[in-house]
Amino acid sequence: MQKKLISCLLIISSNLFAQITISSPTEIKSPRTGISENVNVGVRFGMNFISRHYDADYDIGYDDQMIYPGLGVSLFARAKISSHLKLIFELGIVQKKNKASLFFYDNLEVIEYLKTNQSFVSIGLLVCPLTNFFINLSPYVGYSSKLNRKLENWDDEWQEDEYRTFEYGLSLNLEYLIKERYLFSAGYSRGKLDSNSLIDPINRGFTLGLGYLIN
Repeated sequence: MQKKLISCLLIISSNLFAQITISSPTEIKSPRTGISENVNVGVRFGMNFISRHYDADYDIGYDDQMIYPGLGVSLFARAKISSHLKLIFELGIVQKKNKASLFFYDNLEVIEYLKTNQSFVSIGLLVCPLTNFFINLSPYVGYSSKLNRKLENWDDEWQEDEYRTFEYGLSLNLEYLIKERYLFSAGYSRGKLDSNSLIDPINRGFTLGLGYLIN
């Protein structure tokens, strides 16, 4: 149900975004680019503090979740709907990492490290209640094909496994525009992995980002 809802939201938003960005001749800002005056394009660099969680009924032995930040980069476009509402489309790649204590062996704490590179696409709404301040609510779909895993104090070697999985989720960000060019954002993200396993984990946590508007 969650996957169907997020997929429908992405399809509806993408159709709306396409209609807004198709400009009439009088709206074109530059004949060379053909970008409407109502559309801004930018790049964003970010850091996330997302950890992996499981259903309370499923005990995998995680004693303690630890901070293991990941990096990300994306391109985005924002289309103006009204003075207080914009549509945003974002495409990028992000590291999803997890670090947790598993168990003790010979009085040593065995720590599991997980990391994967995920490509994602999101389409959402930007609400602008105040000048230069935005609330970004965006459903997203991510895909990754490889998973790297290491057990510290056990084998201490990274192992790469095939791990083709989709992630369907929702992110909520607060964004602030500085000097009409620089965009600072902070928010929360939650997504469920569709890994074709008996137990599908949940990625959740906080994100920070710094963006630059190109036009």
